[in-house]
Amino acid sequence: MENRYEKYKDSGIAWIGEIPEHWDTYQLKRCSKFINGYAFNSNHFNKDKGIPVIRIGDILNEQISFENIVYVQENNELEKFMAHKNDILIAMSGATVGKIGIYSTEDKVYINQRVGIIRTIQYNFIKRMFTTNGFVDYVNLSSAGSAQPNISSEEIVNFYIPAPSIKEQQLIATYLDQKCGEIDELITLQEEMITKLQNYKQSVITEAVTKGLDKNVPLKDSGIEWIGKIPDHWNTYQLKRCSKFINGYAFNSNHFNKDKGIPVIRIGDILNEQISFENIVYVQENNELEKFIVHKNNILIAMSGATVGKIGVYNSDDKVYINQRVGIIRTTQYNYIKRMFSTNGFIDYINLSSAGSAQPNISSDGILNFHIPVPPLNEQQTIANYLDQKCSEIDELISIKQQKIEKLKDYKKSLIFECVTGKRKV
Repeated sequence: MENRYEKYKDSGIAWIGEIPEHWDTYQLKRCSKFINGYAFNSNHFNKDKGIPVIRIGDILNEQISFENIVYVQENNELEKFMAHKNDILIAMSGATVGKIGIYSTEDKVYINQRVGIIRTIQYNFIKRMFTTNGFVDYVNLSSAGSAQPNISSEEIVNFYIPAPSIKEQQLIATYLDQKCGEIDELITLQEEMITKLQNYKQSVITEAVTKGLDKNVPLKDSGIEWIGKIPDHWNTYQLKRCSKFINGYAFNSNHFNKDKGIPVIRIGDILNEQISFENIVYVQENNELEKFIVHKNNILIAMSGATVGKIGVYNSDDKVYINQRVGIIRTTQYNYIKRMFSTNGFIDYINLSSAGSAQPNISSDGILNFHIPVPPLNEQQTIANYLDQKCSEIDELISIKQQKIEKLKDYKKSLIFECVTGKRKV
């Protein structure tokens, strides 16, 4: 077969399988040094001066992100906790446990606790090991049963890897850099197309809810900056004129459980204009909390945090409560009004309302005082029906692009695995 070595042998390691006869296997510690991060006092962090501190959240997409970086005063006694150029940094705990990033500059940075440094001259080959299913499964197995997923430095350095000669490692690394770069370009192209489709969807919604579907009707000035001109027979008013708002209840998180009772919708459960039950929690039913039960076709909105302003429509008759910082917008015009929350006007309004806060948030008054364009009810329904169909078509195109991205990612993963374990000869 093409692209295969002549002879193979059993590696003795389940995740690796067969390797070329002249290859070896050994534990990561044989070719690497491991350094645990330092437990900085977060009270000493600042946003603009000193030495950057890389925390777990700064490890993203196999790189180090400095978007939300924090700084501390330089301390010569902490020199051993500085990352060097080409160090592999790895998340040791939390939701992203096992994720890696390559530190690619010579600028001084410290690493925080629960971030580890893997220092090796073979970094360009070894970094690929951490994207294989073998390592992902190893991390999952090592952290199974923990309330907080984590992996120890011992477990990292005891991980077995295939070991071709240094020369072959370099050939494989160079080949994978080129091929993965090409695949990443294709993924980026699909992501750019998705962004364009999302922007197009937003413009279609804004046009329909502010100008209607008939391009020939006379227009008038709405008097509201984000709305601009509207059809002459339309009105504008604040959301509170046609809606009721209900704030969520401050549940004690100690009362949450994973399998019985009434589901509680939290901010993180509002995703892509829907309600996700993937990570839902439950509480015991309480008749005194009836007012915090969501009704079918209620619009739920995130009131704080990174997703402030995001909405989801609850489309079931099953009982659910809403947690604090989730709001209910109850209106008979939900199918039309939900589209208002996808417009640039509402997004800008949220950003303006929450500007300057350490934690972005908006109040119930802020939501209810939002001005909306108001066509007659029959026209609202026509617009809602049009947007349901049009947005569904756009969402389908987005879904196709997302499926292509997943296939490209799977191909990239399989290519890396085949190359680093010798199933494919470079």
